[in-house]
Amino acid sequence: MRRFPALVLLATFSIALSPAFADGPFVEAFRVEGLADPYGFVCDPVGGGYFISNVDGAPGQKDGKGSLTRLKADGSVAAQKWSPAGKKLPTLDSPQGLAFFVPADSTEADQPRWLLIADRTRILVVDVTGALPILDLELSGMGAKHLLDLAVDPHDGTVYASDRGARRIWAILPEYGAKPRGNHPGPRVVLDLGEIQPSAITFFGTGGSNHLLVLGGGKKGSLHRTTVTDGASLWACPAPADAPALEDLRGLIAIPREPSTGELYVTSGNGSLLHWSPNGVIREVLSGLAGPADLGYDPRSKLLLVPLAGSDSAVALRVP
Repeated sequence: MRRFPALVLLATFSIALSPAFADGPFVEAFRVEGLADPYGFVCDPVGGGYFISNVDGAPGQKDGKGSLTRLKADGSVAAQKWSPAGKKLPTLDSPQGLAFFVPADSTEADQPRWLLIADRTRILVVDVTGALPILDLELSGMGAKHLLDLAVDPHDGTVYASDRGARRIWAILPEYGAKPRGNHPGPRVVLDLGEIQPSAITFFGTGGSNHLLVLGGGKKGSLHRTTVTDGASLWACPAPADAPALEDLRGLIAIPREPSTGELYVTSGNGSLLHWSPNGVIREVLSGLAGPADLGYDPRSKLLLVPLAGSDSAVALRVP
């Protein structure tokens, strides 16, 4: 197993997170090669194994080349180009953000649970068991331009999507299952972000799942906190004025550290993995990564999931 040393101090900001630091070396649990511009990397929380989205081209391009790769629990490839049993995925163009919704009563591998896929201006809702129909939710008619990342409220399954092109956060509650609920709310904009280009979003906190962190990309990276109610405010979590610039921030994940709120990891286009601490410190814990993209986390194995678009690979790192 390969070991990575912790590296240097970068910057500070203030947000209420766990006092635990990610000290010590990272251990590479597994690595998968032969991907195609991977972007999203998530674990199947019930069935085990993992899913990786392959852009296979320019992000946002309508070319029909995208795909999903499924891994077994040990990181070996189960399906290079996956579709659920008995079904065929709709053509994918530029699949990027991934997320899971697992109903409270779905505790066995053969029970329905949904993989959510952000692909340009639409969200695919896929029961990974293949038992239920695939939903294809197109948002371009409402003004969506480039959906990048997804976060799911674990209580009711509402999906939140960051739109880097329109600079918005969208919310949509899919019709999970075979029976429509009636009076179903359609997609809506819960936040207009102005000049902020959202690259990643994640839920955090212990006071319910109604707080969302929004990572701003572009030349001047930023982090913000918001609620997910209509007309919500956005609060900045700025780095100090004398901090080095945080550029091209891409991935964001909150890792639970009971009984506290958790800790954050962020990827940067310059090849860095950053740890954001509760006491106002941002540390670079890894450098030299080849195009790190979005982040995932496997809570059972305590693995940080890092797609590496620059080397068509992905790595699972054991969190100290």
